Amino acid sequence: MPVSGIVLRIREVTNGPLTTTLHVEGRIISSWVSVLEDECNRLLRAPGGCIRLDLSAVIFVDDRGVLVLQCLATRGIDITNAPPLIEALLRGERAP
Repeated sequence: MPVSGIVLRIREVTNGPLTTTLHVEGRIISSWVSVLEDECNRLLRAPGGCIRLDLSAVIFVDDRGVLVLQCLATRGIDITNAPPLIEALLRGERAP
């Protein structure tokens, strides 16, 4: 299925014994934010290791999604490969 038809897909990849990457695809929107948050919380409860969120296939993030991603980043989750617009939103910048 093309990414544009996906609401939210999360695929977990273990990159060695100390790093887990969650590849996130689609839209991070209010009705699905809790799914992403639950997956991250589950990994944060596991002992040790680095957690990455790969946002390279994310096409949209709403305000609630931005807040949750910012919160996850403050909890030590590494957010990688975010498209430029999403990076700007995470930095608190707004489109004119």
